[in-house]
Amino acid sequence: MAVDFRRPRREESNPLRGCRAMVEPRQRKFILGVGAQRSGTTWLHNYLSNDKRFNPGFRKEYHVWDWVDLPEMSYAGASKPNAWKNLRRKPEALRYRMQTSDDFYFEYFASLLNCSYDLTGDITPSYCGLDERRFKFIKDGFEKRGISCRVVYFLRDPVSRIKSALKYQIGRRNFREVGGTPDASFIDALRQYYPLDRVRFRTSYHDTIRKLERVFDQSDIYIGIFESMFDAVSIERLSGFIGVEARKAAAGTKVNTAEFKGKVSDDVDQEIREYYKDVYAYCFRRFPETKALWGA
Repeated sequence: MAVDFRRPRREESNPLRGCRAMVEPRQRKFILGVGAQRSGTTWLHNYLSNDKRFNPGFRKEYHVWDWVDLPEMSYAGASKPNAWKNLRRKPEALRYRMQTSDDFYFEYFASLLNCSYDLTGDITPSYCGLDERRFKFIKDGFEKRGISCRVVYFLRDPVSRIKSALKYQIGRRNFREVGGTPDASFIDALRQYYPLDRVRFRTSYHDTIRKLERVFDQSDIYIGIFESMFDAVSIERLSGFIGVEARKAAAGTKVNTAEFKGKVSDDVDQEIREYYKDVYAYCFRRFPETKALWGA
């Protein structure tokens, strides 16, 4: 039995239905959100989901290519479905097919785009760890179907990003992810956490940008700075890049924030800055505004 791609809330997925009145169809676009984790990607998904032309499918983070390529993301695999689960857990069955069939990923998102919706996307922060070969594979896969692929990448002060990620994982009691134990102090957990491979690839902004720029035209890459992205000017710039109407009312609105009442040592902060000094040096040179925003 064929799998129905359609999302219940936005189920007009037949590209031929109701399109006769359209004189000049818009360019179909796929937004590839590659992070960084804890740097505004949930805000981006919510912002796009409030645009009538955006069809997100069934989730924000599909975790397809990171599970395929990155050992650190092996836990993100979808369960193999059976007939009963196909009925009760249809999104998981769809994601399983994406992870095990390259073409299905592209066909699924293509099916979401029609005369009502010309914009969709997969905003999975751990895609920042993908290599050039995979980025090119994604770009080519959509272009073969007449869909342009645009990348959005948000950067955040590495120290703040790492502490926010740790706070979030502790709040979820996901101690396996942070490499710590429930009784560890926040400072001890932070010292264990920041050098982990899964943290390092998410924080190596310079490596991700270089890989992206070898595959995509610069005009198809948007790089935003988390600390200044919620003002009206940044929202207008982002909206223009994506091709949606700017909603300046979203300025100042943050979502999915993590709070943790733990004392943090300045010494540990400096350890992290030193560990990621190449990231800071690159960003200070490439994006001079980060010097003031991140405390050069």
